[in-house]
Amino acid sequence: MSSVVFTIVDEIGLPEKADHWRSMKFKHFSAVNTWFLDCQESTYRDEISYLRGAQHRNTNKVPRVRQLGLFLDESGLIRCNGRIHNAPIPESAEFPYLIPANHPLTRLIVLDAHEQLLHSGMNATVTYIRQTFWIPTIRQYATSYHTDEQHEDTTQRSTRPKRNASIKPGEGTEVDNNVDEK
Repeated sequence: MSSVVFTIVDEIGLPEKADHWRSMKFKHFSAVNTWFLDCQESTYRDEISYLRGAQHRNTNKVPRVRQLGLFLDESGLIRCNGRIHNAPIPESAEFPYLIPANHPLTRLIVLDAHEQLLHSGMNATVTYIRQTFWIPTIRQYATSYHTDEQHEDTTQRSTRPKRNASIKPGEGTEVDNNVDEK
């Protein structure tokens, strides 16, 4: 949906007051990056302003920058310095995107990873997510998500109607009676 909006806005132009959007250079900015940027800007304002400002400021005010080795990439997204600089791995694994733990986008990322891995469990989901994203406290978040999903499965199971044991397979249904007539 976002890419459709970007295409329309690109064709009709931007209003005079849309300086923020004008600076993003639509043609070189994907819809996914826009969601990540919005997510990061709403949560990591201090870190972004520090990274956009002077390089030699005191990192004690923004300890996350120093702890995770944060930097802004060419798209303006916050990335973390990886520990494996010389490994032959994709850039997204070497320098993962920083995403907050308590954000709706994070829930979508966890849900997508969990479903892509065919509900393989928490450890597999966390490992898969960490190939692209760094989400602080992801293990606790994934555990709570996994526990919520198990609770929903149990609730759905308990509300299902139980099978009537007195009816044997092949008896008493209209479909079965029609088969006997042939």
